[in-house]
Amino acid sequence: MPLHLYTASYADIDELVKVMFAANSDPHDPFLDLCLPGLAHDSPIRRGRGEKETAATYLADWEASTTQHWLKVVDSATGKIVA
Repeated sequence: MPLHLYTASYADIDELVKVMFAANSDPHDPFLDLCLPGLAHDSPIRRGRGEKETAATYLADWEASTTQHWLKVVDSATGKIVA
């Protein structure tokens, strides 16, 4: 499973947020509920809404910024973002 580091694009935001949610789900840290709304919910619908809300917020901030640069780590075997 070779991993590769790339510059992320706006199109990656949904997958990046899904990875953030997965990485911060267990153990649960209540502070992260402020940064990742929907993280603590067992309901897939509420969690999905939280992921969409977070992605929209992060993307708007990223697009408005002249200094933000996002990175992604991709598993070359699957083509999936893992970090």
